[in-house]
Amino acid sequence: MQTPLALEVRDIHSPLGSVSIQNASNGKTGPGAVWDLSGAITGTEIPPRSRSNPCCRVFHFDFPDHRKPDEIGSLLTLKLGVLTRKQ
Repeated sequence: MQTPLALEVRDIHSPLGSVSIQNASNGKTGPGAVWDLSGAITGTEIPPRSRSNPCCRVFHFDFPDHRKPDEIGSLLTLKLGVLTRKQ
């Protein structure tokens, strides 16, 4: 994969309450939010069978009924699309 490389949120929800994205590159807080991962890549591509550098994604959860995540079994469902330049 080559840079630019980004993740686009297609769906996000939590059975515990509302969840929002806090650090998207495009400022969106839900579906349509994009994280640009290009800065987590050394050079201009991720060669096959290799890894990017670590990067952090930030979420905010609002649990109105004070249930704990271990009572539900799943904290977050997140569906992503990978955006990259065609080779």
